[in-house]
This record gives sequence, structure tokens and C-alpha cells, in this order.
Amino acid sequence: LVNESILSGAILKAFSLNIQVINVGLAGTFFVSKVSGILKAEIVQRGVLNLLEESIQIHFEDPLYGFRALEALANIGSAENALELIELVVSLMAHFEHDGAIQEKGIDTLIFIIRSFADDMYFDSGTGTFLASVGCSAIKAQGKNLKTQENAAELLYLLLRMFDSATFQFLVDDGVQDLIVRSMKRFPKANKLQYHCSRALGEVFKNDDGAGAEALNGGAVECLVFAIKKGNNNRMCREAACSALCSLIASASKSERELLVKKNLKNVLSEMKEQNLSSSAEKDIDIALGQLSSWSDYFLPW
Repeated sequence: LVNESILSGAILKAFSLNIQVINVGLAGTFFVSKVSGILKAEIVQRGVLNLLEESIQIHFEDPLYGFRALEALANIGSAENALELIELVVSLMAHFEHDGAIQEKGIDTLIFIIRSFADDMYFDSGTGTFLASVGCSAIKAQGKNLKTQENAAELLYLLLRMFDSATFQFLVDDGVQDLIVRSMKRFPKANKLQYHCSRALGEVFKNDDGAGAEALNGGAVECLVFAIKKGNNNRMCREAACSALCSLIASASKSERELLVKKNLKNVLSEMKEQNLSSSAEKDIDIALGQLSSWSDYFLPW
């Protein structure tokens, strides 16, 4: 351990003294991205984040350096430096907005930061809307990049679920439902994408009063039904789509439920219930079927 500590100190010193040399910088960022345990805590204490920030500014035009820097930033994240990391990640993504690999890695890093540290720190409305704009921009700009679309959909789900009402409203105003639906239509057989998009739609349906009308006219219902019926037999994907439909039904008005019945959702959910589902999914379907049923279903003409 002592030898490793001395070695890490020497590497950081070389990194610092030769920060202008790109090959040294690449080696330094690679080292930071791989270090773990006590050594990681040690280099963080020695100010490696400031060193990375300085090196990023120096080599800002090099996409390989940007990618390696993202790997390094993800590895040294903590609740204490999360906001600073977010700013650095987003600055790199903005600078290389047309680089699919950096967009993919950048969103992946943001997801890691949020999942790892959201419970231990406070993300204010400014941070939430800032991240929301990043997620929406990525899903718009990287339409043909499946991996970036998957990551962006997961980021949007986390923002819709975990952040405050201002962040949620920002996403709704920016057309998040339409963005998600377009992504689902673009990659109908991509299970991971369909899963994250379905969960994101579920959060929209739970909390946006105007979501029902948009879902009926904007294609969300059809996308979710497709994910249920033709989701490559992926249980997680199908259950997520089913859960989103159940959330839509629960929040829908009487007139909206009548239209949902006309879209054959009762049969779709009934058929889904015959599959091997989790107990929570079965419960959600039972509730939704009850909400779709009206007194006329049970009216006896005699």
C-alpha cells in the first residue's frame, strides 16, 4: 500500500508538471479512471478534481481527451463534489454536442452521479432544470444513436421521478412526452429503450394533468400497446409499459377513459394479465380494468 501511495503521488505530480502534454494527460486521466479504494480517496484529497478541470480546459478541443476525462470524473464522484462534476460533464457534452460517444458517456456519467448521490445531497431547481435541458437536447440531437437514446431516456425518467416540481414542469413544457414517443417509434424493438421510455411516460401520466389528452392523440398509447404485445417477450419491458398504461388510466378523465376503451385497452390488459407477471403488475391491471369498466358493462337489458 505504501508503494502504491508513493506511485500514485508520483503519477499525479507528473500529470501536474506536464499538464500541457496531451499524452501525459491521457495517461493521467486513465490512471484516475481506474484507481480505487484508499488510493482514490487519497488522490481526491490531493486535489485531483482541480487538476482534471485544468487539464480539460487545456485540451478542450480533443474529443479523446474529453472521453477519458468523463471516465475519470465518474470514478472520483462523491456527494461533496457532485455539483462540480455535473458542471464539468455538461460543459464537455455542450462542447462536443455532435460527438455521439461523448454524449453517450456524458449522460451515462450524469446517471451514475444522480443514482449514487441523490440521497446524500440536495439538488435544487436550477440543477434539475439544467439537467433536464441536457437530457432533452441529447435525445433531440442524437436521434440515430440508440445507446445515447437509451441513456437519455433513463436520465429523463430519473429527473421526472426524483427531482422537484419545477424540473418536472420544465420537462413537460419542453415536450418530454413527444420526445419519448418519437424515441419509442424510432427503436420499437430495443427493449432497454422501451423500458426506460415506458417508465418515464408512467411518471408523466401520474403527475401531469394534461398528459391524458396528449397520450390519446400523440401516439403514446399505441407505443405502449406495441411494447406490451410485441416486446420481444421481455418481461421487464412489458411490465413497464403495462404500468405506464395503468397510470394513464388512473389519471384519465371519464371522457378520456371512454376513448381508452375504444382503443381496446381492456382486452390488451386482460391478455397481459394471463402472462407470468409480478404480483404488483397483476394488482395494477385489476385496478385499471375496474377503472375502465362502467355501469353499462353490467347493465342487463331485461
